[in-house]
Amino acid sequence: MVKKNYFICFHPTDIFFSRYFILKKKLPKKKNILIFNSKLLEENFNLKIKEIKKINDCYNKTQEIDFIDLGWKNSIIYELKNNYINKIIRFILLLTKVKKFKFSNDDNFYFGGETISAFSSKAIIANLKSKNIENLYCFGIKNNYRDRDQRISIRSTIINNLLFLIKIPTVNVFVNKRNTIMQKIYIKNYFKKNYIFSNKNKIFKTKNFVKLDIKINNKKKSKKKQIIFIDRGIEFLTFYNNQNKEKYINNINKILEEISKRNWKKYNLIFKPHPRQKKINYKLHKFKIRYTNNYLEQVLEKNKNCIHCIIGITTTGIKISDLYGIKTYSVKNLLNLGESLRFKKTLINNSNIKVLSKFNQLKRI
Repeated sequence: MVKKNYFICFHPTDIFFSRYFILKKKLPKKKNILIFNSKLLEENFNLKIKEIKKINDCYNKTQEIDFIDLGWKNSIIYELKNNYINKIIRFILLLTKVKKFKFSNDDNFYFGGETISAFSSKAIIANLKSKNIENLYCFGIKNNYRDRDQRISIRSTIINNLLFLIKIPTVNVFVNKRNTIMQKIYIKNYFKKNYIFSNKNKIFKTKNFVKLDIKINNKKKSKKKQIIFIDRGIEFLTFYNNQNKEKYINNINKILEEISKRNWKKYNLIFKPHPRQKKINYKLHKFKIRYTNNYLEQVLEKNKNCIHCIIGITTTGIKISDLYGIKTYSVKNLLNLGESLRFKKTLINNSNIKVLSKFNQLKRI
């Protein structure tokens, strides 16, 4: 039997980078199968896989399964209101469907890191382990790291592990001081390797790093290149123990104003909201809103040659931009969000991202 490579990807970042992983590892198309959920990608991320030729060219087949995730609120009442029982029923049906898949012991299974702890990923892992299949791998754009000030939430851990009796992989759920869920980490390691992408030459002390040199045959050019500011919205402030909404908005306004004053004649200034961002709370000055419904990978695939630099805060978008070889800055240290070792360990280490710590550094972007 021909050994197959299954890629389990439910998030746009994993979808796009599975392609680069396949190209880097020179995995033949005829052996590659993508397991995903088109409804999730289209409704949540405005991404239609069937329309992206570069991705389809890497896979011989695609297999759709239901996407299920829960347990991201530290409240059983919230989970019950958010169709918890219905999701459990869907999960059991998913387990039944996955059991019918004809996996081989020689097959390889690559799980995208952005949804590695989702219940759909758990269903496949449980099925593989029940068949003693060992070739499980994880791939992604960042290291898995937990800040020391995070603690295990007993309540959320119970909510996430109610199905442990039927041998569903269990996780520990970690929260910050504001009781916001930050991470879910498997109690047991199910993966032979965790592949982390980078584009640097000097950090490969372990075979788990995969150096990417992303090349895009994009002939699109522009007389004025773009400076793109990628936002997350003020909702993400809940991930920080110490934050002040008013000061944060004022500092973002100051950053946008400073960039506008010095660059609006030379560059097209683009403000890119998060695809699920509901409101923009800032004065945009000379920035124009664009790419509202596009995921960053889509923007970079189409416009890489037209971009001067990308500026962000702590979003994974800055790591994605860096992996695409684009000059990238983080303004996190200008926003009084407090120190975060996880930010450094997961996004900044093993990258070329420049972290700006003084406002006058905006003059030299």
